[in-house]
Amino acid sequence: MFANSKVETIQLNRSYRSAKPIIELTKHIIPNGKEIEAFNRDGKKPLCIKMNDEQERVESIIDKARDLQEKGHKSIAIICKTNEECMKAMELIGDKLDYHLVQKENTTYEKGVVIIPAYLAKGIEFDAVIIFDASSDIYSKESERNLFYVACTRAMHELYVYYAGEITTMLSKVPKALFQNETSKGRDA
Repeated sequence: MFANSKVETIQLNRSYRSAKPIIELTKHIIPNGKEIEAFNRDGKKPLCIKMNDEQERVESIIDKARDLQEKGHKSIAIICKTNEECMKAMELIGDKLDYHLVQKENTTYEKGVVIIPAYLAKGIEFDAVIIFDASSDIYSKESERNLFYVACTRAMHELYVYYAGEITTMLSKVPKALFQNETSKGRDA
């Protein structure tokens, strides 16, 4: 039926979701990412934040989520790698922040702060994204590269990547000029 048909492949490489600085960073995460073109929307450089310990990280994430709400962001995602990590985040955050936990694909999404695993975040966009833990021991396998990419590219305007110890190697080849660094003691770069 289609034996003599000519098929033309069209690649869709333009990203309209995220601000240009977010796309410039994330295209270094995946193979062939350099082919991705950013829609010309200005924004803030992603911020990678190194914390000394879990309690300090959670307190900083709570403060960041509140700050983003005060700035007018209507949808903020705290993206965890797995459901288990979401449960841990929920336990650590407790009642210090008003949020919704998304655990199933059919969960109704509400505005505000959500805690969501990366695999369920695919196809959803948020004003701001907070990566709960991008330490090298959390995102360590090459097979997790696309999952990490999905988590980072859910952000439309602002992206915050938290980690302790060493940051995931998936960000190690990203030019330092494409993101800001901050430690628990203040800004580095």
